[in-house]
Amino acid sequence: MDNTTNCTQPAQPYNSLDYIGVAVASVISAFISFVASGFVIFLILFFKKWQVLVQRLVLYLSIATLLNSIAIMIHRVDYLDINDQNMDNFCVVAGFFEQHAGWMQLDAVVCITVHLFLCAVVNVRLEKLEWIYITIIFFLPLSFNWIPFIKTAYGRAGAWCWIRDMNEDCTPFDLGTVFRFVLWYVPLYIILLILMILYVFILYKLHRTRRHWVGRYDPTTERVKEQTRTEVAPLIWYPVIYFLLNIFPFINRSHNIANPTNPNLGLWYLHAITYPLVGAFVAFPFLLDPETRRNLHWSNFKAAASQLCERDNGIREYPIEQSDVDKVEGKQMMTLGENTSSYNSFEDNRDS
Repeated sequence: MDNTTNCTQPAQPYNSLDYIGVAVASVISAFISFVASGFVIFLILFFKKWQVLVQRLVLYLSIATLLNSIAIMIHRVDYLDINDQNMDNFCVVAGFFEQHAGWMQLDAVVCITVHLFLCAVVNVRLEKLEWIYITIIFFLPLSFNWIPFIKTAYGRAGAWCWIRDMNEDCTPFDLGTVFRFVLWYVPLYIILLILMILYVFILYKLHRTRRHWVGRYDPTTERVKEQTRTEVAPLIWYPVIYFLLNIFPFINRSHNIANPTNPNLGLWYLHAITYPLVGAFVAFPFLLDPETRRNLHWSNFKAAASQLCERDNGIREYPIEQSDVDKVEGKQMMTLGENTSSYNSFEDNRDS
């Protein structure tokens, strides 16, 4: 997200060619993520995988990464041959979009990690609270990302648009730097630290749980195994991907804070290449899912397309959540108990 200013004074740490190279590298990575995220969204919608909560969480993450990819691709400041005033207005909008899309992507990873923690560690289910996930991902960032508009802090930020840290005369814009830290850097790394702690608990709980899977048949154990297979395993890699792709941005930002007048161009390239690739790497665990691989066969594509083209004949599929299955099993057990009691009473009366 960040870069140095677009000034042309001698103190400028990058020349224009360096700016173009770093920014173009980020745009190329963002385009790859855009294509990958779009493909994941298409598969989830086309094969109706969205009917399952786990796949809807992947869908929300893919939508967020798609929007973030678009934000990165459009925030280059020299795409259009327009006057400076229009370019400044464009940068205000693009900078806000970049900030909001980045937060949506982060919040989607937060929701997935919390969902994993609740399923694997706390062992609770929150299907009825899915609206909280949606609110956090798509609407919560609006509650604070409007703040830079107060001081017109969105604008040109080096080779792209974000929260500016320089004025037009190349003097430092200190409030913009404060906005960067308060609205992105500090909460980003605090959240990542918390998510890493939660992820360690998740892995520890899964390890301990699997050690108790060996032995006699136990319905509770089987239910936990099925929950792990259907709700934990499909999501387990997404937080790791986000952590890993933020390593080079963290190193680069730390280096820039320690050496503000001596940036490392290699770190800037690694930052620009890796950060936008979240969408591309999100596609890997999704495509490695056995069910998804089966759907990629041409025969399954034709079958799904034919189902979409068929007229509604009144027969519809309704996904069964595990909570519904538990209720049905409970009613069956109660009915079985009542039948057994009635049979025993009948036998006692007949004997007497």
